[in-house]
Amino acid sequence: MKILWLRPAKPDNISVGRHMIAEVLRRRGYEVEVRNVTLWSFIDVLSMNPDVVVGTTRLGAFVGAWKKLLSGTPLVVDHIDPISQLRRNNGPVKTWIVDQIEKVAFIIADHVLVVYREELPRVDRYARRVTKTDLGVDFERFADPNLNVRRQVGSLLEGAVSDDRRTVVYIGGLEPEYHVSTVISAMDHLSGWQFLVFGDGSERELLEEAAANRDDVVYLGTIGNDLIPGVLYEADVGICLLDDKNTLKILEYGAARLPAVNVEGDAESKYTGLITFCSLDPADVARAIEEAAMSATLDEYQSYVSSFGWESIASTYESVIKSAAAEDFGPSGSNPP
Repeated sequence: MKILWLRPAKPDNISVGRHMIAEVLRRRGYEVEVRNVTLWSFIDVLSMNPDVVVGTTRLGAFVGAWKKLLSGTPLVVDHIDPISQLRRNNGPVKTWIVDQIEKVAFIIADHVLVVYREELPRVDRYARRVTKTDLGVDFERFADPNLNVRRQVGSLLEGAVSDDRRTVVYIGGLEPEYHVSTVISAMDHLSGWQFLVFGDGSERELLEEAAANRDDVVYLGTIGNDLIPGVLYEADVGICLLDDKNTLKILEYGAARLPAVNVEGDAESKYTGLITFCSLDPADVARAIEEAAMSATLDEYQSYVSSFGWESIASTYESVIKSAAAEDFGPSGSNPP
C-alpha cells in the first residue's frame, strides 16, 4: 500500500513524530512518503497516486482534503494541533478562518485521528469516524543511545560546552510559546550552569545573539534526529516551558532518564510527582532547574514513559489507514501492505 503523508513544512529534525510513525509502517511493509507541504503543494500532490493520504494538521490536512475532493483518494486526518493553541498565538479572525477550514477537512476525511482529548467533542461533531491516539516516543533509542551516537555528540559538543558546568538542554522549535527567552533570563539566577539549545524558528536571532554575548548560553543550530538521544545523555536537566501535556520532548526526557522541567498548567495532570514544575518567572525557572537536578523519581518517570512507544501508536494508525483504504478498494479490508 502506498501512503502519502503530508505534514506542515518544518525542518525534518523538528516535530519528528510523524516520521517515527512512518518509519514503523515502513518496517511493516508499507510504502510511505512523508512530504512537507505549503499552500501550493496541492498542485504537486494532485499528480501523485497514493492509495491513502494522511494529512497532519493544519496544512497537511488542508492539502489532503483538496486531494480527496479532486481525485477521491481516501483521506485520514492526523489532528495533532488543538484550536486552543492557535487561539493563544493568533487573533480571532485567523483562528475563526482556520477553525472553519479544519471543520471542512474533518467532514471530507474518511477518518480522523485525534491526539488531544479536548478536541474530541469538536471533531466528533463533523467527522464520520474518530479515533483517539497519543504522541509516542522511540523509547529504546533514548533509554540506551548507541556508542557511535554518543561519540558523535561528544565530538560536536567538545569545545562548545564546559565540562565544569551542569547543562540544561532544550531541542525544538524556537517560537515565542516555548519561552526560550525566559530560560535565558533564568540563567542570571543560576551559578555553574549552561543552557544548551538546538533548534530553529522565529527566535533564532535571539538565540544567536545570546550565545554571542553570554558564556552560559550555547546555541548550535539544528541537529539530526538520530543524535538527539546522545545530546540528552550528556545533559543534566531537560526543559520545555510549553503549556502542553502532550509535548514529545517531555516523553523523550523521561525515556532518557533525564530530569525535566515544565511550566505549570496542562502537564501537571499527567506528570505530577514525576517532573518539576515552575511558573514563567525566571527566578522560579532557575529554582526548578536546581530542584530537578536532584530528582529522586527518575525510575518512575522512565517507567511511565515506556508505555508510549511508537510501535503501539503506529498500530493505531495502521488500523485506521487500512480501514480508509478498504472503503475505496473493497469491503474485505485485506489490502496487502
